Amino acid sequence: MGSSVVSLAQETQGFELLAAVRRLDRLSATEYAEIASLTPDVVLDFTIDPGPISGLELAEKFGCPFLVGTTGMSQQTTEKLVLASNRVPLLLAPNTSIMVARMRQLVTMAAAVFQDQTSISIEETHRSTKRDAPSGTALDLAAAIDAINPKARAHDHIKSNRLEGASPSHEIRFEAPEENLKIFHNARSNMAYARGALAAARWIAGRPPGCYSMDDVVSSA
Repeated sequence: MGSSVVSLAQETQGFELLAAVRRLDRLSATEYAEIASLTPDVVLDFTIDPGPISGLELAEKFGCPFLVGTTGMSQQTTEKLVLASNRVPLLLAPNTSIMVARMRQLVTMAAAVFQDQTSISIEETHRSTKRDAPSGTALDLAAAIDAINPKARAHDHIKSNRLEGASPSHEIRFEAPEENLKIFHNARSNMAYARGALAAARWIAGRPPGCYSMDDVVSSA
């Protein structure tokens, strides 16, 4: 993801890439000082837990928004980030795809319309090397459904598949006795997430402190 964001930022008008760092915790003191002396408008993080905490420290030094695309974060890391949103604008995005954000809206709408008329389940598939299961996107979708319809208990009905070479997909099923509805998303390239990440970065630049999501980004479009 980091490589995709870097590549797209370098070729997208209106963006200037000031620095790209693979591991903040492996920088020398001199390298860290050079990074810390920059003046970015937004810091983006696509590391693994607890990497976002280091990114947060930089964002606070810069006094700029912090976009976190990391998934599978511990509760402790998430709580630290949310607490920091009182000081810096924070955008938590387990999935930065604009289409996934729109899908989330469709799913919550369906959950509200059907209520007790259907059972709801989620199936997600990712490549075998993905570390977290269920995916952050599946958990976010389940949370959105359960907020609308607590009886659905979508969090308890997630199936995760990890397959060699699989492209990421999420399918939400609304099952009734005589019929069913499926809402499906498949990402054919990481560029879908990178494009959404840049759109989110553009959106959050200059925002006041607070905890934001991709739903805020697409709702303002």
